[in-house]
Amino acid sequence: MPASEAGHASRARRLSVGEPVVLFDGRGGEGAGVIVRCASQHVEVAVDKLVHQPRPRPALTLAVAMPKGPRQDTLIAKCAELGMAGLQPVLTERSICRASEHKLDKWRKITIEAAKQSQQAWLPAMAGNLELADFLRRLARPREGTELLGSSSLSKRPSDAEVNPGIEDIWREQFDRILLADTATTGPTAAAASIRGLLDDLESCKNVLAFVGPEGGWTKDEIRWILETRATPVSLGPNILRIETAAIALAAFFHGLASKDNAEPPLDEMEY
Repeated sequence: MPASEAGHASRARRLSVGEPVVLFDGRGGEGAGVIVRCASQHVEVAVDKLVHQPRPRPALTLAVAMPKGPRQDTLIAKCAELGMAGLQPVLTERSICRASEHKLDKWRKITIEAAKQSQQAWLPAMAGNLELADFLRRLARPREGTELLGSSSLSKRPSDAEVNPGIEDIWREQFDRILLADTATTGPTAAAASIRGLLDDLESCKNVLAFVGPEGGWTKDEIRWILETRATPVSLGPNILRIETAAIALAAFFHGLASKDNAEPPLDEMEY
């Protein structure tokens, strides 16, 4: 085990030689075994069985204008516990928070703790800040093969996608469906369908992307840009939700879909 995990196992959990443990790599791999050596900074495990857990489907990636302060940690922890597959912090006109490298390191540690708490074999992919315009530009390419947004003012803004840590993990698979969560009562998203009304369609998806906007809401241009990617506006109910509440509500909804339709076989049926 890494030293940090070894210290937690030996001091906080007070595990000892002979006790069973399960190790995971964050990519679906799990190893069941027993502790054969246990010291304060060094724990050895004899692994008896290696298995691979498939990622629950549909897998949800969130593109979020992050909230400020400890509400960020709440969003990360709870969405990770609920099986969020990826997180892309997006910078909007009304954004109030940027994700620094220090914050990303902290968030990754939070997702590890959340995965251990919820006994998940997968960790969410996490990327650094990306301007909404750049994220949408990247989103348009695999779906259309061209710059879908090339004729708008969006294409004139500088891109930092190439230096965004973790961005390739977000884009490893294309998205079957894109959702725009919005609470507007007027404008282009006013007639947003209840997400429950999309149940049959979403159950058949492998990868879904959902946008969650800033506290001040999306601007008209931002809504237009997102809808140009063929996103579907969805409503999470009649109440105005905080950023982290909306993100957690989406994660819980997709967690329910994955639990219902993608029950995992027993470990002994999944051995390599």
